Amino acid sequence: MTQQQTIPLRFFQDQSHAWLFVKKTFLERLGLSLNDFTSYSYQDDKAVYLEEDLDAVVFINRLEANGFKIGEVFIDEENISSIRLKDRIQTNWRSLMQKNSRRSFFLSQNNKPKGGLKNG
Repeated sequence: MTQQQTIPLRFFQDQSHAWLFVKKTFLERLGLSLNDFTSYSYQDDKAVYLEEDLDAVVFINRLEANGFKIGEVFIDEENISSIRLKDRIQTNWRSLMQKNSRRSFFLSQNNKPKGGLKNG
């Protein structure tokens, strides 16, 4: 029996929203592209910042479907996140909204940070 690889998750959060940090190379490894996400997410040259309500859930579902296990959840907090200054992902978000459920990663009972929030 093979052991599941555990993946830690890092969220960036401000007073009104949160985004999951994912390297673009890891998206490709899972067979995902920018077209799989809404324009509520952001990007820079090396990473995407997936909004918590829909896009992070798409990524997490793909992680689990590929045999990965979610490890520790780290949360970096800011008053107003600098992520909002990055480029938005350009995509056909209306069709994504129709095919994906809108449940927040943070509201999922199995995905609450263990031992409080970790800054790092």
